[in-house]
Amino acid sequence: MHSTTGGDSPDSVTELARLAGLGDELPKAEAAAGWEAAARDPLGEPVSFSELQPLSKLGAGEFCTVHSASFRGCMVALKRLRRDLPSCRESIGLADLQREIAILSRLEHPNIIRMVAHGTGKDGAPFCCLEMFSQPLSALLPTSTGVLAHKWEARQWPLARGLSVGLQLARALRHCHDEFLPGYRLFHRDIKPNNVGVFADGRVVLADFGLLALWEKDAADDDAARQLTGMTGSLRYMAPEVALSQPYNHKAEVFSFTSLLYHMLSRRKPFEFMTPSVFLREVCCGGNRPPLGKAWPFQLHALVKAGWSSTASHRPEFAEVVRVLEETAREVSAAGGHAFLGGRTPDAGRRLLLDPPRMSRIQSARSFAQ
Repeated sequence: MHSTTGGDSPDSVTELARLAGLGDELPKAEAAAGWEAAARDPLGEPVSFSELQPLSKLGAGEFCTVHSASFRGCMVALKRLRRDLPSCRESIGLADLQREIAILSRLEHPNIIRMVAHGTGKDGAPFCCLEMFSQPLSALLPTSTGVLAHKWEARQWPLARGLSVGLQLARALRHCHDEFLPGYRLFHRDIKPNNVGVFADGRVVLADFGLLALWEKDAADDDAARQLTGMTGSLRYMAPEVALSQPYNHKAEVFSFTSLLYHMLSRRKPFEFMTPSVFLREVCCGGNRPPLGKAWPFQLHALVKAGWSSTASHRPEFAEVVRVLEETAREVSAAGGHAFLGGRTPDAGRRLLLDPPRMSRIQSARSFAQ
């Protein structure tokens, strides 16, 4: 079903990148037609909707619904347009779904949701079938309060488990930003627990690319911020520059990832009990962040502080995030799965993160839905 970008024709890749790069400005009708043309080759042969047997509803978003379904003897997640969309919203949802299908057909990574089939229903609307994971991460993360609940959750979510999930997601985002399409970065733009799937064997996948955007790399200044759509994603995990509708770049996703990583490591929602207005004032404008775990390794402290920096250029690249999490996971595993300081001084831990050959500029330092 899948093909890599190496198998795409130059014209197909160019058209795909052009349309994704202009995602916010391109007229929706042109975008819908363009995605269909650009995606034709790598998508492979469409399947008939009659091969699917939709079962129970799993969820719904602004434009699409997701149902469990049986497809050729396997369970899949069937994603298609909502049937109750007004015509003015349907065209937007149609373009977004076609764009997501086109990108998913090219994505192949163990920690990114895999598309197994696509087609067009009797109503002419597209649909896609995705591999079925066991649960969303949001169903597994701790939500209780109180001392006893916290102790139980600490056993369910030891530091090693948070690091394992975080590392898998960091590898997925490194692939999107650095490896997926030559000359471009793929932005997910809605990193949160609901958009992460967990399989029974512990494998974690990044899912729901409905808000994706492609960023054309600029050899002269790839870190320069650009004016993309603001307030995109879920506010609790949104970078300040996105929440304030300011220009931003790929480092906005590092902030979002850091918020999710904090949720897993601390077993607490980031910016808990904040209303949207308080979040905008205290976090986005005031630079306030929650306290970090006292027993976390020093390099993990440095990583989270840097990832939460108010200055985008001070946040690490995902290649560096992966490196630090891999090293920290090895240390924690050697210590039996718990936090481990290893006798390092804070400066020694900081030097781990600030390895100059690998990274020169890192510095330690529309709902509020989950």
